Amino acid sequence: AFGGDPNRVTLFAESAGGASASAHLFAPGSADYFSKIIINSGSILANWATKPRYFMEELATKLAVNLDCTVPSSKNDKNYRIPKEDFHWVIECMTLKSPQVILVNAKIALTDEADIVTGDKSLGKQCALLKEATNYRKPERIVFNICVCLHLVAAMQIFLFVLFLVGITVPALGYQCGQTPILPEDNRIVGGAAAIPHSWPWQVLFKITTKVPGKPYDIERTCGGSIISNYWILTAAHCLDDVKDVDDVEVYSGSHYAKTPTVRHYVENIFIHPKHDESEHNDIALVELKTPIKYNKHTQPICLPSWDKDIELSTKMAWATGWGDLKTDGKLSDTLQQVKVPFVDMPTCSSTLFLTDPYFRFNKKLQICAGTQGKGTCQGDSGGPLVFKTDKGAWFQLGITSWSVKDCGSDPVVYTRVSGYCNWIYSTTGGDVGCQRK
Repeated sequence: AFGGDPNRVTLFAESAGGASASAHLFAPGSADYFSKIIINSGSILANWATKPRYFMEELATKLAVNLDCTVPSSKNDKNYRIPKEDFHWVIECMTLKSPQVILVNAKIALTDEADIVTGDKSLGKQCALLKEATNYRKPERIVFNICVCLHLVAAMQIFLFVLFLVGITVPALGYQCGQTPILPEDNRIVGGAAAIPHSWPWQVLFKITTKVPGKPYDIERTCGGSIISNYWILTAAHCLDDVKDVDDVEVYSGSHYAKTPTVRHYVENIFIHPKHDESEHNDIALVELKTPIKYNKHTQPICLPSWDKDIELSTKMAWATGWGDLKTDGKLSDTLQQVKVPFVDMPTCSSTLFLTDPYFRFNKKLQICAGTQGKGTCQGDSGGPLVFKTDKGAWFQLGITSWSVKDCGSDPVVYTRVSGYCNWIYSTTGGDVGCQRK
């Protein structure tokens, strides 16, 4: 990609699951030449390592990028003008046997003017700095694959050019985000129906225990959530804003029955949006897990959109899922329920909800309104995803079930609009999770 900083060319690729590979060349000279492909200091390597580039527009399982250049043929070439058509390297993103790692391979053709330095003992200072810059991530989540150091020999000086590639833990081939190995049934939570087991593989179940002061018993409540990466769960802030101890929160993935959930995950941290308030604006939270989720056909991540402009008009319907009450003041469902809900326009949503809650103010940039006609979510569904399927076959999460004000399935339900929080999600997860383009 050419653009942005005029002194840098960035070649990048990213799969739908979040894997990225980047290589940087300094100082593009012209359309046909690169000059001064030299790094004199390793101080900027940390920025390169910790800020993955943005997204492919299509799902990708194999990516290749080519650039032709060669090492200078003359040691007296002061500008180090390198014809790009003579130097060839390829970035290939291919899956390893592990379903949680992307392997990045680099193939580099050189002239005899350059020296490849390989092996951990001879990578050089810049390569060591790069490794140090990636150490802040958990070892299971990032794999340092290649650091190829090219010594470019010129008159009176030796300069070091570092080409680096980092493989980031993501779903492997067949486990991109937004995929449903077990297809959901296009059927119609309130007014809904039991889902086909494991057909919504990003759905998680929260069981939250609240200790009652002075009482010999605890109160347990349930919420929903969605898997957005191996380590991160997206849910509603109001589900977790009173949690005092992360050990009071149980997270289950790959479950269909609420009474007998399957795989439990332990919580490392809970991040409530800093502007969450009692009026239920900014009703969004992130949960970091202690150990990574293992993807399989029952457990996979959902995609997050950086776009959804006019989605209510073009799509008209979306899907909500959860184990919430089957009717107002009813009992929680033991089986995961699904419902196809219609979007509700802002004037209708505002006027309807205002009648029962005069303090309600709808924010179109941060909220979505959907439901009615006997279809909607209910108590216990909070935090669960509102999703839709793109024409390209991937499922994206538009909203997080937030709140309603009256009878379940009667009034519209307000959902937190995910696209309004892409920057917060990206920064809170340390760049591990980002929203994707359509």
